[in-house]
Amino acid sequence: MMFDSHNAGVHADAHSSYEPMARSAASGAKKSLRSRAGMLLVSTSLVAAATAMMTGEATAQVPAGFAPAPADVVSYVQLSNGSVLVQLANQQSLLVTSNNFFIDGTGVLFLSPAVTNGIAGGGAPSGAALAPEPLPAPLAPLPAATLPLAPVDPASLAGDGSASGVLFEDTETAASSGGLLGTITGGPGLFGLGTLGTLAAVGLGGGALLFAVNAIRSRIETPAEDNAAATVSAIDSSIERGATTGTVTYSISDVDGIDESELVLAVQAGLDGASTVASIFPSGAEISTERTGSGLIEGTEDTYASINVTLTGAIAEALNVGSFPGPAVNFTDAKGNEESVNFALEITDGDAGSGDGGSDSGTLELDQAEGSTHEIAQGGSKLFKATDPDGDTISYEISNNPTGIGIDSNTGLVVVASSVATGTYTITVKAMSTGADGTVETDTETYNITVTEGAGGTGSTGNTVNADFDTTSAGFNTLSGVNLTNGDTADSNDNEFEVVAAAHLANSYIMDGLAGDDTVYFSEAGATYHLDPTWVNGFEDVSGFETLELLSGVHLEINGGVLDSESTGDIEHLKGSGDNRVTVVNNNADFGLDVTLSNLDVIDMNNYDVTLDVSDLSQINTVEGDTQSTLVFTGQFTYDFAEGLIQTNDVTRLGFDAGNYDYSLTLDGVHDEDVREIYAYGANEVEGDIMIDARENSNIGLIDLAGDDFTTGGIDGDSNIFVTYDDALQVFGGDNDDDLDVVLDSDIEDGEFQFDGGGDNEDSLNVNLNGDEIDTRGFGRSIDHVEYVDIDAPDGDGEAHLQFDGHGADMSDIIRVDVSDVKDDATLILDGDRSALDASAENINDHDGVAMADGDVIDGFVADEDVIVHMTAQDDVIDMVIGESEVAAGGENSGIAILQSTALETASPTNARGSQSVDVHLGGGDDTVSLVLGSVQSDEVTLHFSRANHDDHDTVTFAELNDLSETTATDGLTLDFADDISTIIAADGLDGIGGVSSAAAGVNVSGSQQGALILFETASEHGFIYDHDGDGQLSDGDTLVDLTNAGANANAFTAISSTGFTLTLAAAEGGDVFNFTLDQGDLTI
Repeated sequence: MMFDSHNAGVHADAHSSYEPMARSAASGAKKSLRSRAGMLLVSTSLVAAATAMMTGEATAQVPAGFAPAPADVVSYVQLSNGSVLVQLANQQSLLVTSNNFFIDGTGVLFLSPAVTNGIAGGGAPSGAALAPEPLPAPLAPLPAATLPLAPVDPASLAGDGSASGVLFEDTETAASSGGLLGTITGGPGLFGLGTLGTLAAVGLGGGALLFAVNAIRSRIETPAEDNAAATVSAIDSSIERGATTGTVTYSISDVDGIDESELVLAVQAGLDGASTVASIFPSGAEISTERTGSGLIEGTEDTYASINVTLTGAIAEALNVGSFPGPAVNFTDAKGNEESVNFALEITDGDAGSGDGGSDSGTLELDQAEGSTHEIAQGGSKLFKATDPDGDTISYEISNNPTGIGIDSNTGLVVVASSVATGTYTITVKAMSTGADGTVETDTETYNITVTEGAGGTGSTGNTVNADFDTTSAGFNTLSGVNLTNGDTADSNDNEFEVVAAAHLANSYIMDGLAGDDTVYFSEAGATYHLDPTWVNGFEDVSGFETLELLSGVHLEINGGVLDSESTGDIEHLKGSGDNRVTVVNNNADFGLDVTLSNLDVIDMNNYDVTLDVSDLSQINTVEGDTQSTLVFTGQFTYDFAEGLIQTNDVTRLGFDAGNYDYSLTLDGVHDEDVREIYAYGANEVEGDIMIDARENSNIGLIDLAGDDFTTGGIDGDSNIFVTYDDALQVFGGDNDDDLDVVLDSDIEDGEFQFDGGGDNEDSLNVNLNGDEIDTRGFGRSIDHVEYVDIDAPDGDGEAHLQFDGHGADMSDIIRVDVSDVKDDATLILDGDRSALDASAENINDHDGVAMADGDVIDGFVADEDVIVHMTAQDDVIDMVIGESEVAAGGENSGIAILQSTALETASPTNARGSQSVDVHLGGGDDTVSLVLGSVQSDEVTLHFSRANHDDHDTVTFAELNDLSETTATDGLTLDFADDISTIIAADGLDGIGGVSSAAAGVNVSGSQQGALILFETASEHGFIYDHDGDGQLSDGDTLVDLTNAGANANAFTAISSTGFTLTLAAAEGGDVFNFTLDQGDLTI
């Protein structure tokens, strides 16, 4: 057996017998039984324990006072830190410490009296209950015949037949078991060693459990994509006001593993950035760690499942009493998951009494000490504030009070009427809260109130000032450390001011909290406070107030200029009560990294931009937008709207704030259903990378990461964008790698789609046709500054008709186009578009007949990189004008004349540009090709012919074949037959060969051979056949190239030999001459 070293027959009553486990902690403990390495659900040691029970070999050595686990215990597992996770019948879970349990030789669990009494007295102690989350159910047991075990009388097991024993997960017995264990599991059965047999349980008499082996092996693993989120529990989070030194300790757990050194750095970063903790430990805090988890994770040097972190330092002299969220600690666990935990803090008053107690539970506490004395001027007030760590709503009552002294039941503000005589009075203040379960908590304290005549003070604690600002005149002029008519004074300590009525802000000019961590409260329920320096009756300045707190039912109109994110503002924390509405007025509001938001219901953008960081999202229920404003995200930002942390209503624009941040945003179409546009936001660049997944929101119409009227900086990093196309969509990338993935939900046509990848050389477009069609014909710049285009049709349906334009002054960036996965006919158009911008340029297809001048340019496709295109295996159309042409003296005045002309500049162009090489791979089928080579085109244009299927032949029809060069001799064209042409043969009737000329269907050359190219012509048909099988005729597997419509006529083929031939086109087509040579199996010029 594996015994804890502390179990020596006694237990330490001074320590907690069991710990209530949070649901996440219990879940993590259970998950540790099935880690990535394949840990056992139940160890094979249970078999040994069961065998021992059945054979009577087990003996018990139980410490005095310990008793078998009661019937409420249905199962348990021992964790590797020595404790036991107990599962109760009511689905609760308890963590029993090592000195409060014992396991005898048969695997029976015995518990100390403290634990047994706690369970028998009602199950888990208060706060220990978990939501139902049973362990994984075991598989069905094998038939009894498969186990070499003899029948056993249940009454003889585990002593007293009334005892309830629970068999135990035991690693040590498993390690030494052998025999049956080795036979069944194929190994020693050690806890955590991969795939082993799963055990099923069968109930026997007397409450004992017998575990039989199920022969079906089951590897139970946590899926690799699951993330068991990190958790934090406060071991000691209390700081006593007035103490000289203090210590807080937290336990951070993550079953995926925590790197100790990285955690220390993360804690230090949290401390450095947290004003709350910095004010508690003004001289800094010493960070120490203690490893409490399952030991060093295998293969690491300092990675553990659980680590205790202790902060120790000198305590500030003046602290506010209450509960604080503490700093966020952000770290990356061993699986690479980004984790965040908060160090919550409790600041208590060392001199505070408990009052009469009533039904006090100790969790609700007023912030002023029992019996303390407080000065309040006639007509003045003081806030007596209680704190409920559970966040329950607090109400207040006053008793034993004279006439004229009352309390605000919602806020705890004690008000002294001006009619109250000066002197000392004793009052009793009672704070009450009701939990979700109906439990009522109270704290009652008695205070001495000294009523003064117009000369109030700061209270007995010396660090809190409360003011209602309600003077008899038109309001106060300033709070800058001087006495006011109502007797309140601001100083350099941590002041608290309350504005009890929204109307009191009228005619007020400056609020100055001076130094310290000051808080202003707005408390009139149902009122809307107007905090706007530009308002004629508002504040000119709000300085020195770090926290603005809205009490229940209070709403706020705020000018973003008062926030700490602006140079004119100081407010660092806007805190609500869960039902507050905040409306932005007269200025954009940056609630980002410099401002903390908590517990707000609604932010109304009101046609102004609002900036949030990722931590704000869980603190706001709803953001309401409009058509003029942008909801901006800032900081390192990863969020999926499907998490439901925030709902956006009428928010149409999202933005990414400039700075050195990475962004990852996923839309779900529900919480972001009104979003239509996404921008890179701000005058400066987003220097990091951006990932946008908008596939679930097909209403997105614009993603602009390049900068426009709203954003001038754009993105300097890379972007990955995923969208669903349902209607018009524009995407503009930045200056680095931009990758766009589009799933079609309707046809792309009529120029309603545009993707401009920006200025680099690594942009890509991937389109999933999804049964629809992409058609950019007539819109050759709808895909622009994009290097790689891939069109997929995974379901087999969908068409692709693509046009790409480029000219000498704005060349196309396209490098590769692949439509080979498309199963329907496709179109490729490569053309120039200089004529769309330049009156001295013309397009062959659109030439209006007006005479062109010397130096004018005829459109042609120009690319600044070599271009490769892969077409489909269907019947495609390829229409290309490659390279521009420049008019020489005697320019032409019609499109037909242009094609016939030789009066075009070739040798010394001044305006026209040629393209880099263009390779088009014909994928098979019956394709139609139109090819015009511009007069200045010199780089190679290659057509790659695909081998036809064996059950048919392919036909490639040239509708146009023209070279606009100055001379009739053409250069720079290759017809690539995959190096397979073996020889060139003329059919009967060609070039003096005897016989009758034959059309393609009538060709029959007896002397053909495999791979031969057979030239043929008649009066009405001209072309050649690639004779794949060498049978001398057009048959299955062959490729027919039809040149009839390209201008070939009688005697088009001359100078025929086995290594080449000359093709001469008609004068109407410019009389171009193509001198083809057989070069390594292909035709080249």
